[in-house]
Amino acid sequence: MEYSTKETVIYENDFTSPDLSTCKTHGGLRAGNGRLCTTSGAGATAFLTYTIPKEYEQSGYRVEVDVCGHKLCDHEGLLIGAAPKDPTCRPSYFSGYTCTLMDGCATIAYFAADGWGGAFSTGCGKLKEGGNYHLSATVRHGILRYTVTSLEDGAYVQGYRFEPAKSDKDIYAAFAPTVGLRKSYNTACFKNFRITALTDVLPDALSDTICKGDYTLSLKLALCGETTFFFGMKDKENGYAVRFAKADDRLTFFRVENGKFVWMAERALPLQDKTCPLAVTSQNGVLSVRFDEYPFPVFEFPFADGDGAYAVTGGSFSDAVCEKPAPVEPGETYTNPLNDNGADPDMLFYDGVYYLYVYANDGEDLFLVYTSTDLVHFTRQGYIFKWDEVYSNVQKATPWSPNVFYNESEKLFYLTFAAIPAGGNARTRTLYYATSTSPLGPFKHDGPLVPIHDGIREIDGHLYAFGDGKVYISLSRYDLKENVWLEEVELKDGRILAKPETAVRVIVPETAYENDGVNALCEGGSLFKHGEYYYLLYACGFYARHYGESYAVAKHPLGPYTRAVNNPILQYNTLLDGPGDALLIPSPDGSELFIVYHRHGIVGRCNPRNTCIDRVAFVKNPEGGADLLVVDGPSTTPKKMPSAGKN
Repeated sequence: MEYSTKETVIYENDFTSPDLSTCKTHGGLRAGNGRLCTTSGAGATAFLTYTIPKEYEQSGYRVEVDVCGHKLCDHEGLLIGAAPKDPTCRPSYFSGYTCTLMDGCATIAYFAADGWGGAFSTGCGKLKEGGNYHLSATVRHGILRYTVTSLEDGAYVQGYRFEPAKSDKDIYAAFAPTVGLRKSYNTACFKNFRITALTDVLPDALSDTICKGDYTLSLKLALCGETTFFFGMKDKENGYAVRFAKADDRLTFFRVENGKFVWMAERALPLQDKTCPLAVTSQNGVLSVRFDEYPFPVFEFPFADGDGAYAVTGGSFSDAVCEKPAPVEPGETYTNPLNDNGADPDMLFYDGVYYLYVYANDGEDLFLVYTSTDLVHFTRQGYIFKWDEVYSNVQKATPWSPNVFYNESEKLFYLTFAAIPAGGNARTRTLYYATSTSPLGPFKHDGPLVPIHDGIREIDGHLYAFGDGKVYISLSRYDLKENVWLEEVELKDGRILAKPETAVRVIVPETAYENDGVNALCEGGSLFKHGEYYYLLYACGFYARHYGESYAVAKHPLGPYTRAVNNPILQYNTLLDGPGDALLIPSPDGSELFIVYHRHGIVGRCNPRNTCIDRVAFVKNPEGGADLLVVDGPSTTPKKMPSAGKN
């Protein structure tokens, strides 16, 4: 099969003609001379809509347009239809969303039953007055991906990844086959409007070989642009598929049901048009996919229905062999989660013991600690920080996210946390600290709690030292949405002394994986040094939705940092949600490295949050530069115990 996705342009208008008869229009719109402009009319905006033909309703689609001469105070954008949760609801203006430019930002907004509903979340104000932009919105497999690029140089401006019904404000349940354009009455104009149907291509034929029971299917897969490999196929319309999309550097795992591709998971990975080894293993109720030189399965699920044939579209394969899998290595295993009460976890490895610190907020007892010698079996030790009336300058029940750091020169442990000062609110939350001579606490402060930065809204506050005689702190601030800062500080006599002149903003939410349409967020910065590079791990996306984890690299602790090409490294799937707020920790014998993070205890609900661990590795970047940090997870299947990790 020559292609994996069939692209069909179903509507195209360069606006050289004044004819708009194939669309429905509202308000004053005029086409001609290669432009669609507003004239005058009722209301603040005018729009046109196009209904996707019935033969393409089950396909995905991509809607594109150029916006020329954008005004920062006005609106221009795409319309994306959606069906309300309440079938009796009939939105008066438009039923669905707008992927728009407004107030100097790219954003996704929605229409309420009685008109304009509002923006879910705005970007970071990167648009320019009079700027020219290309807007592209792709709706496929229940996911909307909205991207804005500059028409001048093709530079990436902003991206979003969005799904209906994930916000309390959202009145819609699913996308609908209506699209269009919407703009303010202003001098900006639209050019080059195009709608393309994106149809998943099923295989023409399946292999004669049927893989059954426990098996490993090994072959060489020749990638070409976009390639889809099918396996476990009961017939041509039912089974599993993995899609390799070079344009997005993304692998996507699907369940194929009656010819429909159902999204299950995805992973970012640099791809090249070349022939790579691929192996699918079904063993002991676990279905896993290994690809190329990636050291872990790219996908792994506790599925036992992998029997079936295989095929490919958009590429080719050779040397296919289906045989009995290698025996599972004997030994003890663990399965996530490790802890059912593990929101905002921090972990310290000190003197052969792991100390896991989590948020508790149990009356006057605010943070809990658990200990382990094997990184898996944790024992509750008790509370580490108790409320005291002397701390009345901070609101009692508001401390968040405990982080503990050992300062070797003072033989002292520092606890940092965010809390709301007396008389303040959530918008005045800032960082405080306490100290202890033991990792078990109790952590105390002599007198009222002292903010690290007085009057600055910030959270998180991880401390780090890298042997250069300096101590650094990572911060999450709200000056450009929620973003990550780094700063040098001094630890002296049980005090954290800020050096604000060294503070630098290093990551702001710009990419689709950092903007979920509900909140633009980067937070929970965590530093680790590997070779000559510093790796900044940070959580991305709204914490109550599809929270994830990404990273950036630099040659100095304070940056500048460059995002990794394989972000995000932790991402939700159909079995789990919210994996993020992570840090790296060694195995008991130091020979392995693990990522510690939390995830939502129940898919679709933020709380409770559970603590998890997964192996990580550093692999060579095919594009050169810093090694790629890769993760064996987020996992839901049994994994080998950490090295030398038995009690």
